[in-house]
Order: sequence, then C-alpha cells, then structure tokens
Amino acid sequence: MITARIMPRGWVGSLVLVVASFGGVAGSAVAQIVVPTSAAYTNVTPGCSTSNCHGNPLATPASGPPPNPQKILLWSSLNVARASAPADMRATAASFGNNMLPSYITGRSDPDLLELYDYLRAVRDGLASATILPFGTITVGQSSAAQMISLGNLRGSAVSYSFSQTNPADYSVTQTPGCSASATSGNIAAAVDASIARVCDLTVTFSPQGTGARDGSLSISLSGASSVPSPAARTVNFTGAGSAPPAPIFTYQPAADLTLSSVVGTTTPKRIGTISNTGNANLTLGTLAFSPATEFAIDTTQCRSNLVLTPAPGAGSSCFVDIQFTPTATGPRQATLSIPNDGPPATLQVQVNGTGLAVPVATIDLQGLTALAFGRVPLGSSSTPQSFTIRNSGTAALTVNSIAFAPAASDFSRTGGNCPSTFPFTLGTTAPSNACTVELSFRPSVAGAATAAQVSVASNAVNGTPAPAVSLSGFGLPNATATPATLQAFPSTLF
Repeated sequence: MITARIMPRGWVGSLVLVVASFGGVAGSAVAQIVVPTSAAYTNVTPGCSTSNCHGNPLATPASGPPPNPQKILLWSSLNVARASAPADMRATAASFGNNMLPSYITGRSDPDLLELYDYLRAVRDGLASATILPFGTITVGQSSAAQMISLGNLRGSAVSYSFSQTNPADYSVTQTPGCSASATSGNIAAAVDASIARVCDLTVTFSPQGTGARDGSLSISLSGASSVPSPAARTVNFTGAGSAPPAPIFTYQPAADLTLSSVVGTTTPKRIGTISNTGNANLTLGTLAFSPATEFAIDTTQCRSNLVLTPAPGAGSSCFVDIQFTPTATGPRQATLSIPNDGPPATLQVQVNGTGLAVPVATIDLQGLTALAFGRVPLGSSSTPQSFTIRNSGTAALTVNSIAFAPAASDFSRTGGNCPSTFPFTLGTTAPSNACTVELSFRPSVAGAATAAQVSVASNAVNGTPAPAVSLSGFGLPNATATPATLQAFPSTLF
C-alpha cells in the first residue's frame, strides 16, 4: 500500500488522469488534492452546522451581493467535521449527496468554492488514473514495459475494488502486494489524514499472442461504507498491436540446366541451384548431406553446413549449391540432397539425377578387311594400287603408332592414301576425322608367289593387341625370252 499527497485539478469527471509507466521499477502516481485551510473558515463553533457558525468572511456584507449560500453550506459541513476530528471530516465529505452535484453549485467561478468542491469529490469518489493505456506495437513473444492504473482513497474508511478483463490472454494485471483480496479484487485502506491518500496499483503488461490489433479493456468497480463512489464502475481501455517477430525465409532456385553426367570414376562439378534468405533475420543452414552419399558430394566453396545467410538484399544473403558427381557405374544414378535450415521450410530435399558414362576407349576397325590380292604382276612392274581404311569406332581418340609390312623387305609398299605418313597420328571419334585410307602396291622382285606377307597397324586401341593385320598376296611373273631351242620345240605343223 502506498500513500500519496493529493492536489486539485487535472480531472475528467470524477477521475484524476495520471498514468504511471515504468520499466521494472515499481511506483505509483495520483493527482494531489490540497485540503482547504483558509483560517477565515476554520473559526467555527464545534457542533454548529449553519452559516452562523462562521465569522465575518461568510457573514452578509454591508454592501454588495450576499455570499454564495451553497458555499456556506459546503464550508459549514467541512468545518463542522474538522472541528470534531479529521476522520469525521472525511466521512462527512464522503456522505455528501445532492450537495456534490454540479447543478447545486451556483458560484463555480469562486476559486475557494471550486477548491472545496474538488476536494469533497475526491474524498467521495476516490482517485483513479487513466481511462486508456496505449502500449503501441510489441513483437509477438515479447512483453511491453509495464503501465499502472493507480486507485487512491482519501476516506476515513476502506474502499473496496474489483476488476474484470476483456482480453486476459494478451494483457496481464497484477495488484500491489498488500492490496489484493483475490486475483481480481482488493481493498484500499483508509487515508492517513485528510490530505494523504492510500493508493493501490494495478500493473498492466502487454504480451501479444498474435499479430494485428490486440485491444482490451479493464472494468474497475469501487465501493465504500459511507457512500458509493461515483461512478462506481470505471473502464480503462488498452490499445496495442502485435507484430510478427523477425524471421528468416528459405528460398531455393534450381539452376536452368540440371543435366549431369560423368565418366565412371571421374569427378564432374555442377551448380544445381541457389539458396537465398528473403526474410528479415539471419538464416542458418544445417548439415547438407546426400543420401546415398557414395556418388554425390557437396562442394563447400559456396553453400555449406552451418553457413549463416544475412537478410536480403546484400552480400551474404545467398549462396550457390555446388556439387560433385563421381559415378561408380554406368547408367542412371540418383541421390537426394537434404538442406536443413532454421527458416520455413525447415528442410528442403532436392532430388539429383546423373548419368554414369563408360570410360572412353579407342577401337580400331579395318572395315572387316583381312586380305588384299594383287594378282600376277610381271617382275619389275607395279600392280594396280589397292587400299584399306583405318577407322576409330570407339569413344576416345585413336593413336596410330605405325603401319608396318612383314617381312620387312617386302615387295609391298605404301603408295598413297590420306593417312599421315609420319607417326604417331591421331584419329578422332566423329566423322570425318575418325578414318583415313592406306593405298598399297605390289612390285615383285622375284618370280613366283609372295608368301607370308602382311601389313599391320599398331595403335592404342582397346582391341589393338595383337595389332590387326591385312594379308597381302601376289605373283611375280618372269619376263618371256625367245631362244632357238625353244622355237624348235614347237611342232612344224604349227606353221
């Protein structure tokens, strides 16, 4: 229970408007009313209750208007009480009825009368601060600074109060220790003396449970033994709004090209998307992980586990999702990337698809040719050229290291074609760079059949061991020479 000295003015109706705001420090405030102390009105006869009890200041003057009769009545009541005891004086003031109505006051411009009138009303009706408490906008999950409604009692007896709320979920009300009789009621003890009120505080705190307007009100009822305070019910309105707390928002933008392929056993990097924080609080990424994790991995240069992204826009509000793909087998490969975070959505799962490619190899193909026959060729003459094609039908470049004849001193030789004559040379994987021709001729040096002759192509082809070869055949004809012996061998009948 707190006491406060009272002074006049600052009234709205019968309520003194005083709001006490504080942040964690208790305090009370009510307006002050000063008890009228004019010596001219205190020299009265104990027990007297008429205008005759007062001295010259209230007597009918020799000239001019007579004194205000209502003023005489009010002063008479006050001074009769004061002549006996202060407590009686307060009880008398509290029991005023019609005398307190403004319609009965005919001389309200009289400052003495107004001072007395304010005091008597304060005694009768009690003091209550605030008809509205504005709390402004508070973030959901937080609480406002407390504000107080102070109830004051100037009577010589206790005043009881009770209250009810319209929005107890958002507004909490607590009472001054020593005042409460229950969770929603209490008692204000009798005043210390005629000018010092007893005060009980109702402390209000705003803790919005949602966003938007969250208004409420508190209805306070007062009651007393001598007379009912006027008005008996007081309403204090609460105004406040809840705002959403700062929060991150997780945004994922996939890349335009998600085609991903790699040779088995070879690592290929790929940027698959962008993570952005489009909220208004920091966004923290959790542990980024693939399932299964055998062929896909996170490149931690950009987005990575426990990375903090600041609110957009600005540097640090986004990162790229870079991954690495190392297939262990050919064909379609798949995994799921989980990206946990502390913003909505809490976890994003991204399905990643890739293709495992076979290891590229060079394959040599001589177009199925296994032999070339050059026929019968006179000694010292060259045959009509014949050719074969070397083709790379593989997926890697074919390196040709040599084109060799066996036996080394053969009668067969290269005479043309578009295959390079210097070694090594390379054939690509697509036409026309993947093939070339070799042109050969036969020039017999001895008569008879050429045997065990072949041409072989040495390369890096996967099927190049042993080196594929083409068998070569031809017959050397001796030159014809006419001799007498030869001519005599023919029958004479031929001529």
